[in-house]
Amino acid sequence: MHGSVFFHANMHYAEIPRERLGELAERSYAPALGLLHDHPQFRAALEFSGFTLEWLEANRPDLIDLIRTLHARGQVELMGSTYADPILPLIPPDDAARQLDRYLAIHSRLFGGHRPLGLYVQEYSLDAATVEVLQQMGYRWVIVSSGQYRISKRELFNTRLQKVPAQEEFDAKEPVCRPFTIQGARGSSVTGLTWNMPGPNDLFWAWKDGRMSLTEVDGALGALDGDGFLFLCTADMEFVGDMPPQGSFPAPKLAEVLTGLTSVKWTLPGEYLAAHPPTEVLYLKTGAGSRLSDLANWTNDDDNRRLNALCDDARSQIRLTEALVGLVAALGAGVGEAQRRLAAARDTLLLADNSDGRGWKPIAQRRLDCFDHALTARDRAAEALQLATEAVKQLGFASRN
Repeated sequence: MHGSVFFHANMHYAEIPRERLGELAERSYAPALGLLHDHPQFRAALEFSGFTLEWLEANRPDLIDLIRTLHARGQVELMGSTYADPILPLIPPDDAARQLDRYLAIHSRLFGGHRPLGLYVQEYSLDAATVEVLQQMGYRWVIVSSGQYRISKRELFNTRLQKVPAQEEFDAKEPVCRPFTIQGARGSSVTGLTWNMPGPNDLFWAWKDGRMSLTEVDGALGALDGDGFLFLCTADMEFVGDMPPQGSFPAPKLAEVLTGLTSVKWTLPGEYLAAHPPTEVLYLKTGAGSRLSDLANWTNDDDNRRLNALCDDARSQIRLTEALVGLVAALGAGVGEAQRRLAAARDTLLLADNSDGRGWKPIAQRRLDCFDHALTARDRAAEALQLATEAVKQLGFASRN
């Protein structure tokens, strides 16, 4: 079995307040990256949101240097991400592209122009329109929820008429670790690799909790498809170390189990895909890595419905303002301040679309952050609209009685 550690780092974490981000970096991120540094035989795919990279650059540049070191020695594959971890199928494609673009600018600046080919999108959320955006942006492969894959393979495309099993109801032995081509809208496609949960990654927790020996874990992994691929480990980097409430897998204990996996051939996902092209083509139903592989985690709640409506309102205000500012600029009027406020509105909307203020069990601060950003984005767009309207009047297009 080919395999690679996968770590996803997100400083918008739903249950962790802003004032503890420094503690998070010290108690989770530093041990996880140090684990890789101290065990060069391991291979890992690393993904950080753009917001997280900016925070680390400003507050823990030593960890940015450590990531660069791991990448330079060929031990890790740096993956693409979004700026603020939205659920991409819940926002328009052009806003999805803006999230991805903002991330790529940060990634390129920090990692010497490196261009990631693989992508993790928050909560494994994907749909046919997003696949088209990913292909247009040059991504070749993406990590997919195994539940979303299995539902799509069974053609359970209408959840109002067809019963969708929970992830734990699926047969964990079903082979889901082979690459496949994801069919997207308008003939687009990218390659998918499944994140294997529940199934094989539950073995790590079974060993940690004393329910299985390391020999049993290694044997169970060895019994899987020997030429397939597994993303190993906890996914969320926040699970590594001892940072509450999530940190519950000390780095030395994780190193112990990874060192004991004699059945794993350490391989970066990009290297594996180069030698194992997809042999299956599949339309992937809109969904994410939730228990029922749907988007309800981020929509079916009164707060979320209200928050999503406010974001859509801000989006509409931004669209209207963009059209007027563009027209006024074309007519030769000065709209510099309007453009600056419009840019601020777009940037703030990126933060308002963050998924951790909506899904799982967000603390009040995280949810209020999203409300604040949504309202501020609308205000900045309204200010830009007012400035553009005044510019129109100065051009002599004011209405005459």
